Amino acid sequence: MNEALITAIRRQMSPGGAFLSTVRTSYGEVEDRNCFVSGLVLRELAGLPTHPELDEARRLATAFLLRSAYPQIYPYCFAFWPPQYPPFWLRTALYADADDTCVIGLELVRAGHWPAEALEYIADNYLQPHRATGALRHHLRHEWQPEGVFLTWFTTADAPNPIDCCVNTNAVALLARAGLKAAPGYAEACTMINTAAHLLARHPQQVQHFTPYYPHPGEWLHALRHAVAAGADELQPALAAVAGLPQLAAATGPEIPAPLCSDVSGDIVWTAPVLGLARELRRRYFQSLS
Repeated sequence: MNEALITAIRRQMSPGGAFLSTVRTSYGEVEDRNCFVSGLVLRELAGLPTHPELDEARRLATAFLLRSAYPQIYPYCFAFWPPQYPPFWLRTALYADADDTCVIGLELVRAGHWPAEALEYIADNYLQPHRATGALRHHLRHEWQPEGVFLTWFTTADAPNPIDCCVNTNAVALLARAGLKAAPGYAEACTMINTAAHLLARHPQQVQHFTPYYPHPGEWLHALRHAVAAGADELQPALAAVAGLPQLAAATGPEIPAPLCSDVSGDIVWTAPVLGLARELRRRYFQSLS
C-alpha cells in the first residue's frame, strides 16, 4: 500500500484518536474533532489490508468513537460530537442524529466492536420513532418527500428537523446491511432518494434543496455508492443520476477539498482533507487488485 498516504492520514489524527477536520465558523476557521469525520474515514479504511501504521490509526479512531457514544441509557447512539466534549463555539447542544448513528454504528459492527444486533436496535429504537409520519408529518416540506421517510435528528421536540436525502441514504445503507429492507421507512426513503436524485439531475444547482446538510453532491455520491455496496440495490437509479452531475467533473482532492457538510444555513461548513486521503488510499489499493 501507499506508505506516503498512510503516513499523511496518521498525521491528521488528534492525540485522542479523532481524525481532524476544519470548520468555518463566525470565529474563523477552527480545528474540529468530531465523531462524523472519524466514522467516515473508518468507512473508507474498512477492508484495506493490515498494516502497522494503518492498524494503529484504525485502533485509535475506534477507541475515540467508543468513548464518544451516548451514555448507556441510549445504547448504540451518536451525535456529531462526543456529548462530554462539545466545541467551545457551539451555542446549543445538538441532538443525537441518524447520520452519525448510522455511519458510525455500521462501522463498529463491521469491525466487530458492536454485535450485529446493534443495527436492529438502532432501527427499532432510533430510526423508526423519528420518521415523518403521524404527529411528525409537519416536517415534510416538499412534494418529493413522501410520508414515512427518516428525519435527521432523534427528537420529537417542536424544533426544526429537516429531511436530508444523504442522511436517508446512510439510514438505508444500515437497514440493507442488517437485512431489514422490510422495515418501515426503507421503501419510502428509497423512493424519495431516487426521485430527488433525478430532480437534482435536472436542476444541478439546487443541491442543498435535497441535501440541506451537504453543500456538495460528492458526499451524496459517496453515500450512494456505499449504500448500493451494502445491498441497497434499489438506489441504483439515484446513483446513476448523481454520478452524472456536472459539479462532480471538477477536480477535488486533499489539497483543495470540497465541502463535507454544513449547517442548514450554510454558514458553518466543514472540510476534511483526511477523508480525501483515505478515499485515495482505498482507490489505489483496489485499483491495484484489478
